[in-house]
Amino acid sequence: MSQQEDYSSFFGRDDKPIESEPELEAYRERIIASERTAGGIRGLIVILNAIAYFLLVQTGFFQPEQIEHHPLLAYIVLGLSFLHGAYIYLSRPGEQYPVMFVSYFGYVADIVFITLWLYATGGYGSPFFVLWYASIVLTAFRFNWRIVWATSLIYVVSYVSLVLVLSQVHTSAQITELLLRCAYIVGSGFIASLISRETLVQTREKLEMKNMARSLLLTQRELEENKEQLEELTRLLEARVTERTKDLDVSTRNFSMLLDSIHLITWTTNSGGKVNYFNKEWERFFRGTIDGNNLSDFVHPEDLPGMKQKWLGVLENGQEAGGEFRWKRHDGEWRRMLVNIICLRNDHNQIVMWIGTATDITG
Repeated sequence: MSQQEDYSSFFGRDDKPIESEPELEAYRERIIASERTAGGIRGLIVILNAIAYFLLVQTGFFQPEQIEHHPLLAYIVLGLSFLHGAYIYLSRPGEQYPVMFVSYFGYVADIVFITLWLYATGGYGSPFFVLWYASIVLTAFRFNWRIVWATSLIYVVSYVSLVLVLSQVHTSAQITELLLRCAYIVGSGFIASLISRETLVQTREKLEMKNMARSLLLTQRELEENKEQLEELTRLLEARVTERTKDLDVSTRNFSMLLDSIHLITWTTNSGGKVNYFNKEWERFFRGTIDGNNLSDFVHPEDLPGMKQKWLGVLENGQEAGGEFRWKRHDGEWRRMLVNIICLRNDHNQIVMWIGTATDITG
């Protein structure tokens, strides 16, 4: 197996290339498993088509004056297709040959087998044209959207060419139906590609949330017991979150469940400084009366200029900051708070959000 193989065509990958050897090997194993599953599905579809074809022949569906079919060729195509699917499923050729070669060979074989099968079972009149839909969906769950669109176009060209060669379309109604079938091929590929991509994104997000939750549970006790370690633990949290989410766009949705588990008043803002999330401790402190964007609503008048200056400085230079300020609780009592603010950056060192925490140190 060549380590130079480009796996970016698989599973909707449009991000940076895989570089580390362990990740490369793991991704290769995923592709081999996917191809094995696809081979099993091919074999099952062949069996179902064989049964359906046999029953249709026995019931007289294929009348010579209506649908011209070729039984010998049909059964040959079924046999070859089944052997191909069984070989992929049982032999796992991706372990002996380059994975990309095996995958694209299966991809081309599907086009050839389906075209021959439709020719053998009546061309335009064949009821098995729905195989285009099944095949494009199977492609969408293995390859990225570029391959899916190219496959849709090849399927349409192959189908239309077959029908034109057989001279089976004559009326406007037949032309309209043929165009609708082609449109459904493209539409099925587009919808399946969207579903596949969304499934991949959700799987990544769930894995990231699980890893982040495990990390936060380990640090929660230290945050409660020793406020002096807050800045160090917050930086550790930032490093872990940044490392585990470098392949995903950071958003407040990823953090809402996690920040609610921290027994500190916590909020987040977008890169421009507008507050977009509060945790439950904030709600307990203010009882929902403060939105967080107007500091004068809850910061002591004597501390307000200093806190505004700190916040504007943080937005301007992108550095972490902190300090002690008096905040008005929901019952009107002024409480002395230890405030810390950090930023999260993406792979291009651009600030994508701010995280702020406040600890009541009154008394």
